[in-house]
Amino acid sequence: MHRAAFCVTSDLRAIFASSRWPNCAVLGPGDCGGTRELPREKYLLKSPVITRSFLSRKGLVLAIPKSYKGLKSQYDALDEDVRNFLSKLGPLLDDGKNYEIALAYCFMKLEEGHHRALKCGLVRIHDCDSATVDQELQKQHFTAEKYRSVFKNVFSKGIPSAAVENLNKAQKIRNNLIHGKATTDPKRREAVYHAIEYMNAVGAFVKDSSGKNPYGDLRGLAGKRKLLPAKSTIWMLKGFGLGDKSPLSIA
Repeated sequence: MHRAAFCVTSDLRAIFASSRWPNCAVLGPGDCGGTRELPREKYLLKSPVITRSFLSRKGLVLAIPKSYKGLKSQYDALDEDVRNFLSKLGPLLDDGKNYEIALAYCFMKLEEGHHRALKCGLVRIHDCDSATVDQELQKQHFTAEKYRSVFKNVFSKGIPSAAVENLNKAQKIRNNLIHGKATTDPKRREAVYHAIEYMNAVGAFVKDSSGKNPYGDLRGLAGKRKLLPAKSTIWMLKGFGLGDKSPLSIA
């Protein structure tokens, strides 16, 4: 039985229809029957092994949903622990009438995940004391530039460019909405899509680096590792650019 189904654009069809992906079924327009007919140049990828987080790690972009049902399918295809983290999002996508609330919720959780992403790296890669990391992160007021600099210092790599592109697209529409400028349901739906894709891509990147997804379950984050004392952790954080008098970048 297929575990996941994704609508993919025509430029990705050849990738998944090739012999490298023998477990994938790629259905073209008209192949899905009358109840699931696909638009022209869109294809349905069905696979028991490929998940949305896998596609994000590979930098592969899925088709933007054309209805609330497609957006709900995007949410349903997320890993279970990510769906649990975004638990209030699912009901907001049931009828396509709450895109504004869904978008606000996405950005609230997106920002929460930003702190959790740094915590994953600081605790699991650099052995910083978890409680001290929490306290110091709560004091921070990140600009986009500073956050990306600290993220790069912690993970030795920047946020993936495809993720940043998704965030920029979502922010542009979100900003228009909160500043009273005209937006449409398709644009708001698109913004929710890009916000989810950003969280999924950043989550997959951090999980590959630290073993934990900041948009998932962080129980057992420290495990049995021996962590630094609180005072040493504070100096470590300053070295990464967390603190008013620390340089922004050491990478």
